[in-house]
Amino acid sequence: MESDSGEVLFDICHVSHTFETEEGKTFDALKDVTAQIKKGEFTAIIGTNGSGKSTLARHLNALLIPTEGELIVEGMRTSDAGRVWDIRQKVGMVFQNPDNQLVAAVVEEDVAFGPENLGVPPEEIRERVDLALEKVGMTSYRKQAPSMLSGGQKQRVAIAGVLAMKPDCIVLDEPTAMLDPKGRKEVMDTIHELNKTEGITVILITHYMEEVIDADRVVVVDGGRIVDDGTPREIFSQVEQLKRYHLDVPQVTELAWELKKEGLPFKDGVLSVNEFTDEFKRVCDADFSVHGAQVSGKENYSEKYWRK
Repeated sequence: MESDSGEVLFDICHVSHTFETEEGKTFDALKDVTAQIKKGEFTAIIGTNGSGKSTLARHLNALLIPTEGELIVEGMRTSDAGRVWDIRQKVGMVFQNPDNQLVAAVVEEDVAFGPENLGVPPEEIRERVDLALEKVGMTSYRKQAPSMLSGGQKQRVAIAGVLAMKPDCIVLDEPTAMLDPKGRKEVMDTIHELNKTEGITVILITHYMEEVIDADRVVVVDGGRIVDDGTPREIFSQVEQLKRYHLDVPQVTELAWELKKEGLPFKDGVLSVNEFTDEFKRVCDADFSVHGAQVSGKENYSEKYWRK
C-alpha cells in the first residue's frame, strides 16, 4: 500500500558498516547508503548473498548500529542507546528460520511472549494475542505446539508474535527462504494483507523475484551500495543490468525479454502471467512483414519460432 501522506518512517543518512573478522581483517558490508522509506510503503530489497541487504535490514531496528552515518526512525537515532527499545517496538523483525523466533510450547503463549516482557497488562495481552492470531489466520491453532506446525504456519506465528507488539513496521529478512511453495504463498498473502488492510509498513528482503512484483518499491543492493531504486516495472525493465548484478528476474519477465530480443515487440517489464498473456495476444494480432509479404503476427510467430 503506497503511502499517501509521504511521512518518512526511516531516514538513512550516509550509513556505512564495517565488520571485523576473527583474523582482525575488516570488510565494508555497507558503503555510504542513503535512502528514505515512507510510512505505509511495501518496499522490497533485493541483492545477491553478501550484497549487504540483510545488514541493511538489521540496521532498521537497531540490531546493528552504523559505523558511519546515522539511521533515524521517526526522529529517533538508532545510535541513541536510550531509544533502542522504543525503536524495536515500532519496527518488528521476522527472520529466515521461524524456529529461531518461537520460544514457547504453545502457539498463543509464544505470541504473548513479547507483550509480557513489555509489562503489558494480562487482559490487554489476551486481546493482542487474539487479534494477532486472527490477522495471520492462525486462531484455530492457538492451543497447538509450534513444533507440530508446517513451516509456513510457523512463520505466520512468528509474524503474529511481532504484530502483538503493535509495530508500525515489519522487516522480514528472507522469511520464505526455508519454505515450500505453499508455505511461501501463505506467508506472502499474510504480509500483503497486513500492508493493505492495516497500513503496516513492510520491508521485505528476498531473493525470490516473484515475491517482489507486487511491492510499491524495489531497492537493489550490490557491493554494499544501493545501485537502483524504483517501481517493480522500472527495475525489471532493466533485465541486462540486473543480470550484471547476478540477479534473476521473474520467469515471465525473462521470457518476454528473450522474445523481444528475437524481434517480437513485447513491452519492457512484463511482470505477471496475465500480463504476458495479454502481450502475447497483442503481438500475435499485429501484422509483421516476412520475406517481403504481410502475414499475421500469429503466423509469423509460428513460422519463426515454433518451427525452428
